[in-house]
Amino acid sequence: MNFPTTEKYPNDPSKMPPARRRRAQRLLVPLSGDERASFLDMLVHRASPSFDFFLLSLTASFLLSIGLLLDTPAFLILGASLAL
Repeated sequence: MNFPTTEKYPNDPSKMPPARRRRAQRLLVPLSGDERASFLDMLVHRASPSFDFFLLSLTASFLLSIGLLLDTPAFLILGASLAL
């Protein structure tokens, strides 16, 4: 069984076909090392929980517990919407 050979394109964007150039521009992670490091730093900063996250979590849990204790659907819906 013969597998088709894959063509290897150069790293120079001017010599690449247009489809490959568009695909390289849409990459999720930047190509250079400095850009990749700054992207990862920004991603870590955005992924770590902040004070707002904990405050909204406590507020949502308080409203949900009040809604369960009083059997009030309005508090349950409000707590669920804050939890999102």
